[in-house]
Amino acid sequence: LARPNKLFADAVDARQEIDLRIGASFTRFQTMLLKDAFVLDVSGEERNMVLSYGPCQFPTLGFIVERFWEIQAHEPEEFWTINCSHTSDEGTASFIWIRGHLFDYSSAVVIYEMCVHEPMATVQNVRNQEKLKYPPYPLSTVELQKRASRCCRMSSEHTMKVAEELYQAGFISYPRTETDSFSPNTDLHAIVREQVDHPDWGTYAQRLLNPEERLWRNPSNGGHDDKAHPPIHPTKFSTGENNWSPDHKKVYELVVRHFLACCSQPAVGAETTVEVDIAGEQFNASGRVVLAFVPTSLTLDSGVTRPPPLLAEADLLSCMDKAGIGT
Repeated sequence: LARPNKLFADAVDARQEIDLRIGASFTRFQTMLLKDAFVLDVSGEERNMVLSYGPCQFPTLGFIVERFWEIQAHEPEEFWTINCSHTSDEGTASFIWIRGHLFDYSSAVVIYEMCVHEPMATVQNVRNQEKLKYPPYPLSTVELQKRASRCCRMSSEHTMKVAEELYQAGFISYPRTETDSFSPNTDLHAIVREQVDHPDWGTYAQRLLNPEERLWRNPSNGGHDDKAHPPIHPTKFSTGENNWSPDHKKVYELVVRHFLACCSQPAVGAETTVEVDIAGEQFNASGRVVLAFVPTSLTLDSGVTRPPPLLAEADLLSCMDKAGIGT
């Protein structure tokens, strides 16, 4: 095997090559340097383990360590909150205290006793708002990994392995891309048209192509273009091949559904927020309209502050993406 410094001897013409050479040379260097520095209880092939290094490994590890330090440094602090709910024939409505919570027990008790003494809740305001859920940007590698982690419970490494196999078989485009906007020359309608016979999403694909449905919307531009590959999208129709594992089906479905979503109009919803007053204290709830009522339940409850959770893989991918670290 070559000495580590020999890996830098030739000319370099791409960032990927720089990363490869740095990773290979430092992996070789620290493996050779540290192989006898530690006594490890391993046997067989494991004795030939490699101490790998990559340009993104240390900053990525830094995110994990920083979050761990935050958790270790957290000191729980007790707080108090007033919980209000009202039960009727239509169900139970839970109201959120506008103050959220108080850390001073005496102040919380005084306010709670005022509410108990004058428990009549009167509606001050009812707001009806239209809520839009905008479609996602076209699918990049990082977004594929994040969505597979959250929705399919698949690791980044396994997701990319499956995606590479789907690409090699011709079912999706190249899965390693930073691009999240389609070229104006891409025939998006043709890609959708290939999916109209699918038993699960074929009906929606057909509606998407029907001008009378008014569902079509050209995908938004995510602002990233690696000048090499388009966003990840389906390239061949399938209802599932014989050699596909459940994970192959999940990744293919994720790619297709994401593509159909990014070509769609925003989803439209509605939200009703009710604001009520109890003895001068403000509470609100969403979804039910009432004029006045005495709460079925009005309690003063305690809780403690909690540290932030450990970083999930999808959260770590988001941190890496914001910091411009490749995956």
